[in-house]
Order: sequence, then C-alpha cells, then structure tokens
Amino acid sequence: MVRPILLYGSIVWWPRTKLKTCRVALSKLQRVACMAMTGAFRTTPTAAVEIILGIPPLHIAIETEARKALHRLAIAGLWDETRPPSKHTNLASHKDLDLITNMGCDKIPPRFVFDKKFRVSIPSRDDWKRGPKPPDENTLIWYTDGSKMESGTGAGVYSKDTKLSEGMGKLATVFQAETYAIIMCALKNVETAPKKRNIYILSDSQAALKALASVRIESKLVLNAIHALNRLGKFNKVTLMWVPGHTGVEGNEMADSLARKGSETTPIGPEPFVPISKSTIHTAFRKYAVNKHLTEWKNLPGMKHSKNFLGDNPGKWSKFILGGNRNQSRLLMGALTGHFATNKMLNRMGLAASDQCRNCGEKQETMEHVLCECDSLARTRMRLLGLAYPKLEDYRHLAPFDITKLLANVFKDAME
Repeated sequence: MVRPILLYGSIVWWPRTKLKTCRVALSKLQRVACMAMTGAFRTTPTAAVEIILGIPPLHIAIETEARKALHRLAIAGLWDETRPPSKHTNLASHKDLDLITNMGCDKIPPRFVFDKKFRVSIPSRDDWKRGPKPPDENTLIWYTDGSKMESGTGAGVYSKDTKLSEGMGKLATVFQAETYAIIMCALKNVETAPKKRNIYILSDSQAALKALASVRIESKLVLNAIHALNRLGKFNKVTLMWVPGHTGVEGNEMADSLARKGSETTPIGPEPFVPISKSTIHTAFRKYAVNKHLTEWKNLPGMKHSKNFLGDNPGKWSKFILGGNRNQSRLLMGALTGHFATNKMLNRMGLAASDQCRNCGEKQETMEHVLCECDSLARTRMRLLGLAYPKLEDYRHLAPFDITKLLANVFKDAME
C-alpha cells in the first residue's frame, strides 16, 4: 500500500532520487519492509536483502515508473516527443527499452463500439459434451487458433476447404495471435464474398472473444477485428463461438496445428508484425528495472560473501524465503548474506566473549567458516549436503531446505 502511494506522480519528482540524501531516505523506508518480510539479522545490508528478494531499490522503481508515465502520455497523444525535454522528462535513453517502446503500442485511448454485426457465444463445457447442434447446408464453420513457441508466434485458420497459417514474429502475444487469426478468417470470407449465410467462427480463446464482445475497446488489433467482422456481418449472420481447446474437437486441433506451423515461420518484413502489446511493454519496463538493479548490485563495494554465494541469479532464493516459515527464512538469509548470530558477529557487537568457532574452537566463527571450512562440521555437511568441504559457489546449486537444516544444527541456541 505504501509503495503505490510513493510512486504516484513520480514523473514530476523523480529527479530528486539522484540526490544521495533522497536515496538514503528511500533506502531506510524500504529496509523496514524488507527486514519485516525476511526476519534477517539486524546488521544485514539493505542492498543484499533487496537483491535476494528481487525488489529493486526505490530510486530505480521511481525512475521506471516515470518512464512508464511518459510512455503512457505519448501513446495517448498527450506528449509531443519533439518538444525540448524539461528536467523531469529528460530521461536518459536506453537502447533495449527504447527499441521496444518506440515500435508502436497496441493500446489506444478507450473507444466505445456499440454497432456490431456479429454475436459472441460462450457455451459451457457441459453444452459441448452434449454435442453442438448439427449445421445445416447454409452454414459455414471455421476454426481459428494462435500459438506461441520459442521460435515465434503464429496464427492458424481451418475450414473444410481452407487451411491458412501465418507467422507473426517473436514479439506478438498469444492473445494477439488468437485475435489476428479471427481477422484472417473474417477477411478470407470477405474475399470469397458469401451472402445470406450462417458463418460460425470457433476459437478456444475466451479472452479474445470477450474482448470482441466488449463495447469498450483499448486495442488497435481488437478494433481491426471488429471492423473486419462487421464487413463480413453486413451480408451474413456471423457468430463467434468458444470451443474447448485440446479436447479432441477435430477442427480446433487442425487450427492449432496450423498455428504451430505459423509460429515456426518467419514473417515477411521487420518486427513487430502487429503493434506491441501492453503486456510486452510492461515486461520490457520490468526487465529494465531488474537489469539496472543487477548492474548496481554488482558495482556496489563490499558484500563479498553475498556476491560469491548468489552469483548471477540472486533472485532464485526469494520463493523459499517468502514461502517458508520465519526460522527457515532467517537461517537462509544468514547463509546468503553472512550476517547471522555467529560468534564473530556477536563478539563485534559486544554480545559474545570470544569470536572462536563454537564447534572446533580453532578459528573465527564466520558464516563462511561454518558453511565451508569447519572440520568439526565436515561429517554433518557430508550427511546433509553431500559435500564435506563445499565452496560458497557450490551452495548455489543446493536445496534451500538442506542449507537451513545444516544451520539449524549449528545455531540451535540462537533459534530458541
């Protein structure tokens, strides 16, 4: 609740986050939430907790939100990008982010379309189990589908006499593929110019059908689909109907196969094949914030233990920390950051008489000593982890539960 309030209006005041005093204040605020979420030891650096939880520092979140706001103004036609930028709109360009945001967004200001020459029907699964009504001679039945794979996105259209597939590149979403397949189907029918026919277009995407049924339109692609369907519906009775996917309906399976074929086909022309979806834009902004956070983390001085332990994938531990019980979260945070109730830490704080290891009594008790070096714990590490003398880097591949089990054995008194 606090974060949205803080981010509100960030496009106006984000330049303040460049000041060290502002960043310190924001860091203190976020630290309260991070420490409450994890139960981390009180000396744990805020930066380490943020990178482990995958929560960007507030100054990055605020700048990213300002970029989003500027982009929203631009696509709504409320911002002229040719104007000289003011201080708060002078955001540094970013190659990868600008590449996506300058491609053109599918989102448009809301438009209301009440005149639709087609209807949308979404029967229940039980209705499909009972079997659809047999078509008469005047009925044309079409199936459409969209598919997204690693190779790209594709759309497929199938009827008794027609098979169509088209590649849509890597940036289109499944929703866009499903909607574009309906456009393909409508335009194919307009091309053949049937008249006074019952035309059923069956799709397994309820999201696409509901978007076409809605009177409030915020997508260029959906608006284009409505225009194409209205052209077809001018001289025919057009019905868009939902069909359950992957349930053995022959036409739907054929359309799915054609869509998959399309996803393996490179489209003619440059990306994007269709305007960039709002979700793709949001993903680009999120990726920008994550990458900037990771770069800042790597450039921070100190925190050698955390950097050696976490490697290039520091966010992999957050699910266990946030989903486990409080004690497990505290133990794992101690392992990841090196900040816990070790004798060296307690001695430095004036809470322990000696900084020597409580198990071997020979060396300083640091978290790295407990996890990797202590001879007295070698058997325990071998039994629980399968490694007697692991390096910190080896822990990246071990199960979080096994790590917390090892530390629970060592720090029984600290957990009581």
